[in-house]
Amino acid sequence: MTETVSNISAPAQVYEVRRGDSLWRIASRNNTTVNDLKRLNNLRGDVIHPGQTLKIADVPAPVIQEQAVVIEHVSPPEDVPVKEDVADEISPDEQIVQASPVPQPVARDGFDQISYTIQRGDNLWKIARMFYCTEKEIMALNGMRSNLIHEGRILKIQPGTITAKGFDPEKVAYSYLVTPADLAHEEPLTVIAAKFSGEEPHQVITAADISAVNGLGTSPLRVGQHLWITNVTIEGRSASWYGKDFHGKKMANGKAYDMNALSCAMRDLPLGSRVSVMNSANNREVGNVPVWDRGPYVDKAKRAIDLSKEVAKRLGMMETGVAPVRITIESIPKMPDLPLQT
Repeated sequence: MTETVSNISAPAQVYEVRRGDSLWRIASRNNTTVNDLKRLNNLRGDVIHPGQTLKIADVPAPVIQEQAVVIEHVSPPEDVPVKEDVADEISPDEQIVQASPVPQPVARDGFDQISYTIQRGDNLWKIARMFYCTEKEIMALNGMRSNLIHEGRILKIQPGTITAKGFDPEKVAYSYLVTPADLAHEEPLTVIAAKFSGEEPHQVITAADISAVNGLGTSPLRVGQHLWITNVTIEGRSASWYGKDFHGKKMANGKAYDMNALSCAMRDLPLGSRVSVMNSANNREVGNVPVWDRGPYVDKAKRAIDLSKEVAKRLGMMETGVAPVRITIESIPKMPDLPLQT
């Protein structure tokens, strides 16, 4: 008997790189790995460009082919018994065993639990701050009912629980610790930048931004190193201002708010940062504005900064109350790295 069989294979899957993409982001969205993407596209590094077309899956696309298959049915002689299960006749030494694939080691995207010996002068708040976690987490992990601690006691600590893990449309800056998984990539800063980049052009953070903000230069990254993840110049956001209703009240830095002095409030940049702010509507700019307070808490996806009355006056936005701005980071305080050697 002759049958005609059509062998049709699906075309190879491809993806067009968009602004803000990275190999890590593309791989995670398409259920593949960075190494597979690099192999399929003959990439030597992690750098890709908008508009570039990448193969996603290793699926061939052959020409549709029809082939005639001749199937002959031969009946065995009547005096020859048919063996129903040949596998039963094969000895264990002759059986073919398909080996399971050997799992490849994967770098941990986070940090292992560590032990810390309490030192003289320590308190739970200080230890939690040191390891970027919370007091409640330490207490729960060690079965503690109060925050009283004693020198010499060994605590179990899970570091890095309060640092940012990915993009948030309401944020313009993130506190981040470099993980072993980051350093498994040839260009870790590119991978880190992609984690915190959104789809809109003003939401894209680059490796160059991270390097400049943190003053990295050519120094290699280290596991546990603290980085501020943000743009050097923050655009696509607006500013508001606050005045007499808050004048004299305590700011987040513990000092009284002076509406007639240069200052501002931001949710994400660390206190003590210095920024310049330009009103995009009239190009007026004020520099060396310190971040002393927290806010604004209204329309957080668009509004990034609350200005003192004095800054708003210099920018010419007293009447409008809200204005589109461009914020440039002039300086940012350095945070301590994670003390993994304890």
